[in-house]
Amino acid sequence: MIKNEIEIKVIESSSKGNCICLFDGSKYLFLDFGSNIANTKNFYNWNLINKDKIAGALITHAHFDHIQSLNDELANNLNVYGTFDTFFNIRKNEYNKNIITNEIEENKKYKIENSNWSFQAFKAFHNIEGAVYFLIKNKKTKIVYLTDTEYAEEIKSNKKINGADIYICEGNYGSTFVDDNKLKEQKHITNIVNHMNCEDVEQIIKNKTSNKTKLFIVSHVSIKATSFDVLDFIKNQYSNKNMKVEYLLPQKINHYTFNA
Repeated sequence: MIKNEIEIKVIESSSKGNCICLFDGSKYLFLDFGSNIANTKNFYNWNLINKDKIAGALITHAHFDHIQSLNDELANNLNVYGTFDTFFNIRKNEYNKNIITNEIEENKKYKIENSNWSFQAFKAFHNIEGAVYFLIKNKKTKIVYLTDTEYAEEIKSNKKINGADIYICEGNYGSTFVDDNKLKEQKHITNIVNHMNCEDVEQIIKNKTSNKTKLFIVSHVSIKATSFDVLDFIKNQYSNKNMKVEYLLPQKINHYTFNA
C-alpha cells in the first residue's frame, strides 16, 4: 500500500449488518462489529488479519446489526470501545465475555495505544441508551462516522465534525421521496426520527463538508425503504473535482482507497 493512504473496506452496511474497516497500512480499525459472522470471518481470511494488526473496534450502539460478530471467537481479546450503556446492553445479552471492554465518555479524546488512531465520541439520538457517533483521526486525516441517529440540532451545531477529509454517514431511508405506506411496512423503522434520511445526507454535505473533504460515503442504506434514484441524484449533484460521493449497496462488499 502507498504511504499515507487510508483504505476503507466495507464488510457489510445495511439494516442487517454493519461493519466498516479502516486500514492505515499498519493497523485495522473497525467501525462497529455487526457484520454477519461468516462475512467477518471471510474478511479476516482474505486480508490475513491477526490480532496484532487490529487497533480495535469502535461501537456506536448495542443493536444486533452493529455488534453481532462480537459473539464469535474471532472477537476474543479484541479491544472494543463503547459507552457504559452500550457495554451494559452487550453484557445483558450475554455476548462474548472474552472481548476487552474499553469504556468511553462522550466528548473525551482517546488515543489507541500502539497505533496512529485516535477518536472522540459524541451523543447520537437513537432509540437505545448510550448511542454515539465518532470523529476519528489518523495523523492529519479526519474521518466522521455518523450513523443510527436523528440529525438533531446538537449534531448540526457540532463544529468539530466540520471539514473532515472523509464522511461515512447514514442514509437509511428516502423520507418524502418514498411512499409513506411502503415506509411504514419496514419493521426496522418503527420510529423514523431515529435514523437519518437522504434529505439529511444532503444537509450534511451542504453544511459540514468543505474543500478539504475528499470522500463522502452514504452508508446503512435500506434495500426496501431507500430510493436509489435519490442516491444517484445526490452522487451526481455533489461529486466534484475535490470530493467524490458514493453510496454503499446493502450486503455488497465495497473497497475504497483514500489518498491522505
